[in-house]
Amino acid sequence: MKILKATLKAHLPLALCVLLCSLAMFGVMTSLGLPRQPVLYGSLLGTAVSLLCLFFLQFALQQAQRLPEEDAGALLRHTGLGRLIILFGVACFGATSPEFYSLSVVLPFIFPRLAAAFLNKAALLYQAVLEKAAKKKNAEASAVQ
Repeated sequence: MKILKATLKAHLPLALCVLLCSLAMFGVMTSLGLPRQPVLYGSLLGTAVSLLCLFFLQFALQQAQRLPEEDAGALLRHTGLGRLIILFGVACFGATSPEFYSLSVVLPFIFPRLAAAFLNKAALLYQAVLEKAAKKKNAEASAVQ
């Protein structure tokens, strides 16, 4: 249970970014005049599956940290293949089913990568701003003395 809570806590900011990307995608697609119901269903399916695969990745990474290096690599390869099979199956299902707009099913699969890149850049920018503020505060403190 401790691993599950840690996984969910680490997963939350990324999941929120993925949800925001999906909402933006839904808004753009409906503003382009695409049918609302298939786009909504496709967005929900694609987002749910991408979040599920992201959760599996985070869980596999936490499990791999406890294993020796060779076993950890094998575990990550097998879970990566499993996630790829899941994504491929859902993409095929979304493309062949008339209830889903196929682009809205597949597009959310890239949102976790985009969200991770955005959060990484945001964290680096935030850290640089904090360091600059600390240097300025130290310079002011030394000037006063």
